[in-house]
Amino acid sequence: MQDVSQELYKKIREEFNSKVNKDSEIIKIRKKIEAETADLGNISLYARRLGELASETLIDCLDEDKLPNGILYWNIAERTILPLLKNVHEIVNEAAITVQKNIDTKSGIGINSIPAPFPEERAKALIQKIVDISIKEAE
Repeated sequence: MQDVSQELYKKIREEFNSKVNKDSEIIKIRKKIEAETADLGNISLYARRLGELASETLIDCLDEDKLPNGILYWNIAERTILPLLKNVHEIVNEAAITVQKNIDTKSGIGINSIPAPFPEERAKALIQKIVDISIKEAE
């Protein structure tokens, strides 16, 4: 059986990036971050919107027609969903660090922000739920 993971992830990455670059909410928040006017509330909205776009992308790209036997197997899910989740986490982390640094600088605080670690266990639990649903629907 041919490994479809690499091709699927390429499509997921391209579609996600396209959605992000065209999204008006994302564009507005990025402009605020660049202008150093964003606050942590903006980062919360940014994270929520990126999550929504990631979800839409996965729904669009991982339909049963593109999967072997119409099932999202663990190996495929891990190599397509996990990198996307890590990418979203990294984007949000970078934005949060930038905004916090701007807030701290304006307040005369010189502490470096520490990036939040990626919640690997939670991400894999989510992937397992998605795989379980895919298998159950295929039965």
